[in-house]
Amino acid sequence: MTHASVEPEVRRKVGIGDGLLRLSVGLEDVRDLIEDLDQALEPLRTRDAVAAQQRGRRLA
Repeated sequence: MTHASVEPEVRRKVGIGDGLLRLSVGLEDVRDLIEDLDQALEPLRTRDAVAAQQRGRRLA
């Protein structure tokens, strides 16, 4: 079940923000999970690095 079916006011009251990332995994090798997450998040890291560079500073 996901939090999408919960009314927005109820979600706010219990601390479920719009930026929540729900991750559900099965019985997989931890290295596979890490690789999959790394691959999925790479576009965000690239986007943030480009934005920081455009602002004239580097991300740590």
